[in-house]
Amino acid sequence: MTHSRYCASALRVSGEDGVAVRDLPRLAGLSRESIAVSLGLLQRRGYLVTGPDPSGGRLRLARLTPRGRRAQDEYHRLLAVIEERWQDRFGAASISSLRGSLQALYRRPGGAPLLSEGLRPYPDGWRAHPPYLAGTTAMISDPAGYLPHYPAVSHRGGFPDGS
Repeated sequence: MTHSRYCASALRVSGEDGVAVRDLPRLAGLSRESIAVSLGLLQRRGYLVTGPDPSGGRLRLARLTPRGRRAQDEYHRLLAVIEERWQDRFGAASISSLRGSLQALYRRPGGAPLLSEGLRPYPDGWRAHPPYLAGTTAMISDPAGYLPHYPAVSHRGGFPDGS
């Protein structure tokens, strides 16, 4: 699949059993608009399907197709290949050190992740108010779990205010 951002977003967090479409923005760290674009493209290309939850209710689920599962597996394989190539090029110790430095931004025993300090919104900003506050709070408490794995800029330039 040539669309890395789609693999690193909606496809990365989807599964064969299905993921609630409403949860995809939070899981992928993207706006609803970006997820909608991703879902449309992934469905048209046969990587996933969306539909009602088979157990009933109004919940819509996104499920990987066999083609989507292969693309997801390939995405993870390519990540490993890239890291291996970096180790060959720059040395395993350098890449291990880089990994440790980056992980230190996301994990700090007994305290908030260091990266969280740079994610706190200013009080009058849109991220500090509903409906975005819940996502902002989740992102601050767990940046690794809530930030996107690939940059996604909408047609407006950003989300939701173009920033």
